Formats: sequence, structure tokens, C-alpha cells
Amino acid sequence: MENEKNKEIMKNSDLKSIKNDPATNKEKTKIRVSKNVPSETKSKTRIGAQKKVPVAEQDPPISFEQILREKRPQEWDLLPDIELYMDQLLSYVNRQVPEMMRDQELTKSMVNNYIKQQVIPRPNGKRYTKQHIAELSYLLMLKEVLPIQQCKELFEQLKIGDDVEQNYAKFLNLLDEILLGGADDLTKISGKDTGSEALRFALLSYVTRRIALFLINQNTTI
Repeated sequence: MENEKNKEIMKNSDLKSIKNDPATNKEKTKIRVSKNVPSETKSKTRIGAQKKVPVAEQDPPISFEQILREKRPQEWDLLPDIELYMDQLLSYVNRQVPEMMRDQELTKSMVNNYIKQQVIPRPNGKRYTKQHIAELSYLLMLKEVLPIQQCKELFEQLKIGDDVEQNYAKFLNLLDEILLGGADDLTKISGKDTGSEALRFALLSYVTRRIALFLINQNTTI
């Protein structure tokens, strides 16, 4: 009888020692913690998930007339003070001109080509300055109507690189005047034959382009 009691005491003692074993408790702690750690799949889903914006809260699409009246390249003082690498330069300059106001975005090959043809100055190593932003902003618009060689000649005639800030301000003022005039013309078209008006503007574009080329070439030959 006494032996049976001793066996029972020893059994209970072994159970207590297992419960109090730090290694065993540590393992159990690991298991509990691991249950609370999100899986890799859940983490990816959470990071990649995008918040859906209700239709009522989305900004209404901007009209072409609004673009003509409101969208402008940044003023000189708001251009980055730090030098930019190529990817940063492309991203910034492409935001200077709204997508609806250009046929294509600026690319790395285009920038390299302008440097090779000496239309814009070489970068400082691989870093580009405010001057590059300003001149590439001109080119992103002018290349739609002028060959690059004529753009280069125009830059030389205007001495764009001599006083970059002042010339950039003149460019913005002139651009603002022309864009506002275009917006006013656009509002007058409402209710008219848009096909005929499109033809009129196309012919106007043709004539003004030829005049621009004539003036550039005339100054080149003097």
C-alpha cells in the first residue's frame, strides 16, 4: 500500500517538473507567438491592397479648356534646388507639360540626343540642374512644331543659356498669354461646326509654323 502511494507521489512530481521545465515552456511560447504572426501571404496582401475611393469622392475629369487656363510649368523658384538623376529629371519634366498638350513624353534617348547635338549642356556627371529642367521643358513643347536643329538655332539666337532664370520667366509669361488666348478661342467654338473650326486651327498652325521657321532661318543667315 505504501509502495502504491510512493508511485503516485513520484508520478505527480514528474508531471510538475514537465510543466515547470523552461525549455518546454519556451517551446510553448514559440508556438503561441507564431500563431499571432501574420503569414507572408497575408502581409503581401495587406501591403499591396489599395484603398478603393468611392465614385462620389473622385475628382471630376479636368476639361481641355481648364488645362489651357490652369496648367503651367513650375516657376523658377519652385524648381528643385538639388541636382537630379536621369529618372528624376524625366519624371519632373514630363509633369511640366500635361499629357494632353504633347504627343509623347520625354525619354532618356531624347535627352542624350539633345546633349549629343549640343542643344542643351552636358550634365554634371550624371546630375542635371535647373537649367536642364527649363530647357527640356521648352523642347518638350517646341519639338512638336520645330525640327530639333531649328530649336537649337532658336536657343542660340535667344541666348537661352546666358541668363537662364530671366529667359525662363519670359518663356512662362509668353506661354501663359498664348494658352489663355487659346482657351478664349475654344470657348467661342461652342455650338459651331467643330470640323470647320478644327480645319481653321490646323491651317493657322501650318501658317504660324512656317512663319516661325522663316524668322529662325532669316536670323541664321544674317
